[in-house]
Amino acid sequence: MPMRSMLAEAGYIKRKTMNIRLSLGIASAAAALVAVSGCGGSPTLGTASNPRIRVVDALQTPATVNVTVDGGLITGVNTFQNVSNYQVFNNGNRTVIFTDASTGATLINQSSPYTLNSFYTAIGYQSASGPALMVLQDSDHLGSTQGSIRFVKAAAGSSASVDFYVIPAGNSLATQTPIYTAVTLGNVSQAYRSFTSGTYTVTETIAGTKTPIISQQITLSGGAATTLLDVGTSTFLTLQDQ
Repeated sequence: MPMRSMLAEAGYIKRKTMNIRLSLGIASAAAALVAVSGCGGSPTLGTASNPRIRVVDALQTPATVNVTVDGGLITGVNTFQNVSNYQVFNNGNRTVIFTDASTGATLINQSSPYTLNSFYTAIGYQSASGPALMVLQDSDHLGSTQGSIRFVKAAAGSSASVDFYVIPAGNSLATQTPIYTAVTLGNVSQAYRSFTSGTYTVTETIAGTKTPIISQQITLSGGAATTLLDVGTSTFLTLQDQ
């Protein structure tokens, strides 16, 4: 073979080898990026949305707190009954810390899992053993004619166990059956219950009795979810979810 042809063929083989190596490198980098995205450290994974977290201060003492999630200060929640806006975080385990704003003492330090495509409410409250955190996973919105509601006991109050009623207009508590029974402090197992949109009287009673602890009117809007918190006051702390 003439020398010029041999050199040309050698150059072609070298260029082809380099192109193959470059393609393999790009493919490896893409695979690595996908693997990292699945570890919970990326803002999004495909079309999934990262978790949204809001924080509630249901601690009656101390007077002021500072709250961080993974070291970032959460604004809008530093006194009793404050509720922050939802904020976006990476999926995976996130650490929520409540500290006494006056002394800097740590009140709550809890790591919990938060998953993609989910909304959460993290509530600092006073448990029997001291300040604690409960985490609620919030509901998706419903159809346009229904609203949903759930109830959480976030304060010791006058009874260790309570029932909860949603009473349509014109009905008496005496004739009603509770939608939740024997709810205790910090219990987050109550699922949402759906009702036709409208105004209802919602009543918390001492468990097994019709003795009211809190009773007030609530308007349930179609397509919306509502969480009612007993925080130890004469009215519910009402949260519009998402």
